[in-house]
Amino acid sequence: MARIRIFEFGALLMNRPWRIWSVFGLSLAVLLAATAWVSWMALRLDHAQAQAQQQAELEEKVRLALWRLDSMLAPLVAQESARPYFVYRPFYPADRAFSRLFNAPQPGEPLVPSPLLTAAPSNVLLHFQFTPGGPITSPQVPTGPERALAEANYVSAQAIQTVAARLRQFEQILSHPAAPELARQAGAVHAPHTTNQAAQGPTFETRQTAAKAQRDDSPAVLRNCDVLLAMCTLPEPDTNLRYVSLPAPIAAQAMAQGPVQSKKGLFQQEDPAQQQLVRNVGELQARAQTLLQALDIGAQNAALNFPPTAKAMVAEGTLKPFWFDGALVLARRVTVQGQPYIQGCWLDWPTLRHWMLEAIKDLLPNAALEPLRDNATDMQARMLAALPIRLVPGAPPGSVRAGLSPVQLVLLVAWGCVLLAAGAVAALLYGAVSLSERRAAFVSAVTHELRTPLTTFKMYSEMLAAGMVTDEAKRNQYLTTLCAEANRLSHLVENVLAYARLERGSARSRIERLSLGDLLVRVKPRLVQRAAQAGVQLVEDADPAVLQTVVEVDVAAVEQILFNLVDNACKYAVPTASEKLIHLEALPERGKFAMLRVRDHGQGISEAAARRLFQPFSKPASEAAGTAPGVGLGLALCRRLSRSMGGDLWLDAQVKPGACFVLSLPVATPA
Repeated sequence: MARIRIFEFGALLMNRPWRIWSVFGLSLAVLLAATAWVSWMALRLDHAQAQAQQQAELEEKVRLALWRLDSMLAPLVAQESARPYFVYRPFYPADRAFSRLFNAPQPGEPLVPSPLLTAAPSNVLLHFQFTPGGPITSPQVPTGPERALAEANYVSAQAIQTVAARLRQFEQILSHPAAPELARQAGAVHAPHTTNQAAQGPTFETRQTAAKAQRDDSPAVLRNCDVLLAMCTLPEPDTNLRYVSLPAPIAAQAMAQGPVQSKKGLFQQEDPAQQQLVRNVGELQARAQTLLQALDIGAQNAALNFPPTAKAMVAEGTLKPFWFDGALVLARRVTVQGQPYIQGCWLDWPTLRHWMLEAIKDLLPNAALEPLRDNATDMQARMLAALPIRLVPGAPPGSVRAGLSPVQLVLLVAWGCVLLAAGAVAALLYGAVSLSERRAAFVSAVTHELRTPLTTFKMYSEMLAAGMVTDEAKRNQYLTTLCAEANRLSHLVENVLAYARLERGSARSRIERLSLGDLLVRVKPRLVQRAAQAGVQLVEDADPAVLQTVVEVDVAAVEQILFNLVDNACKYAVPTASEKLIHLEALPERGKFAMLRVRDHGQGISEAAARRLFQPFSKPASEAAGTAPGVGLGLALCRRLSRSMGGDLWLDAQVKPGACFVLSLPVATPA
């Protein structure tokens, strides 16, 4: 029962082709939509994976670049941090105690030049010192008798003048108003500057005055030198991150638990950006720890040259980095016999930046180094541990993917398969629907072709059986008509059965080897008889040499092909022919084929009809009723028969007037 219902449903669809195409179109739309969605998701994931891979490569390059930069800066910072306090004077007595090297030299006492005077390190513009209650001095700019001694024995006057100009420029930088963030960090916003207070650091009274000035909206401002004194006076932090500036929650986590762990309690969620931040902070702490170990080793080595009792009279603070109006400064607080000093250096930031960027050019060619001013932080933790500098990776160099990615290649193949399958299904549906329509038209045409002779058979046979035809001439006429209709039915049934055998592949052929002349002799009588029945003459036109061409064909198949061509000429061309002739011509062979041509003098075949001329079942019942007898199967059968022998059949539209069909037959190979 289910099979019957499926068959009925299929028959219903076949009777309504638009339903078939509607179902196919809907199914194809759903398939394409699903494939497009899957492709979009796959491409999206592929793009995300590619971006993640590029980001991972960038982060790895950033990590290597930061380690390289901190490794380059560590010797510079360690060297400046390990300098003893007395080298910040142009000359110092050679035979003094460690804690008395800042005392005024006695007449005739031998003096040793500071290494900062004779050989200033690279990437440093100026070394400076705040003397208690006095101006800013530099070991590279001696004054008075010391300058004469320096110019005479150690350094040129031009070099001293160059450094003196830098010292004046540095004094101007320190005299500028401090940034609000630095002032608040120093704890003395809007506090007025005095040299004595600057030398002693911000006391409790100074902080009260600053707070009152803030409440009273005092116009007084804090200068960079006040901030420098105050920040160098602040107590040392009890953490390994003295040289880095982290975001508050990360710094708190770092001081509380050491290295930052990937915990949800810290960020409340686990997204890739925050996970990367955790890794960056861990790397930053590791670089800071490495830097501090280098500084501690340098400090320990420097302490070996002086007795512990002497070191007890001198307190050297930690070197701290600062940004003042674009100037990168390293400074520390030193106390000698109870007297405070501020010592440090002014780094050559443009040269230092160029040097560092050249060092990482192979990793990040578009990178930039930006100062972290005013206690600013880098929320991506891409900062140096040695100095308050942030690394900006810049745009990564454009990486062009060679060819398609595996996902894109798979999607391309999948889309090709889907479209190919859709095209194949559409072609099969079109063929099935067209075949169904042609078969329906064939059934209608066959029904019409059978109805006419059967009606004639019934009427004439009944009249003859009832003895209604007494005239002998009419009786013979009726019998002749019955014979002609029987031949027509036989020809129709023969064509249908032959085509069915070809469709099933069960047709049997008997290939014979004979000349074209012998072939025409065997098939010509039936053709002449059919032409005579239509009242036309069959004319054979062939050169004797051509008739000697030997071919390998099935004679019965050739006879059926030529008979169908002559029959079509009799039915369609003779009524309108200018000459009552049908030409059967043998043409010279072309390559491996011999040619037979059937030509009439009718009105010919239109281009529209020629396009469907060799299609089976191409003649509908309406056309069969209005034209000569036939079901539109003869030419399709003829072409199939010719090709089954290795030849072909086609319409030669160049020959006018009338219709001209050319049959090619394979020439026999020499024995």
